[in-house]
Amino acid sequence: LSVKKNKNMKTGFLFLAALMIVVSSTATLLNTDFSGVWILDQSKSNLGEFGSRMTPAKLTVMQESTIITIVRTSTGQMGEIVTTDKLTFNGIESASTGGMEGSSRKATLKWTDDQQSNLILNAITLLSFNGNSFEVKAKEAWSLDPTGKILTIDAETTTQMGVSTTKLVYNKI
Repeated sequence: LSVKKNKNMKTGFLFLAALMIVVSSTATLLNTDFSGVWILDQSKSNLGEFGSRMTPAKLTVMQESTIITIVRTSTGQMGEIVTTDKLTFNGIESASTGGMEGSSRKATLKWTDDQQSNLILNAITLLSFNGNSFEVKAKEAWSLDPTGKILTIDAETTTQMGVSTTKLVYNKI
């Protein structure tokens, strides 16, 4: 009786382990893939009160199973500015590279509650300009249209001057 009970427990455990692997693999397959090169469509975007200043004109996104790399390219008064975020999907804070001289940025990223379709990116950028320092907090909600060809980023940015909202629409090339 004891051998049969042990065998049933082992079989049940193996079935449960196999089921967990299938479920986690299926969830990974269902995650939206944001990979690609994305160009800002200003005509479909709501750039807010500051217009296209410092808004990335191009995003290059490389997504793997546990990490996403987002390269933001924008043009400012000082020329081209490239910022790179290399983030995991579990909310662990990561420091960005590049960006404006005298700035530092830390960001986190998580899937939305449905764990598969949208991303929430939170970032804090510390800027130093002409001897003055200030903080910019940003929250971005990333989503793709059903075709996977249009990326929309709804963003809320908070500075010492207040809160600004934008809707950035990017086309995949």
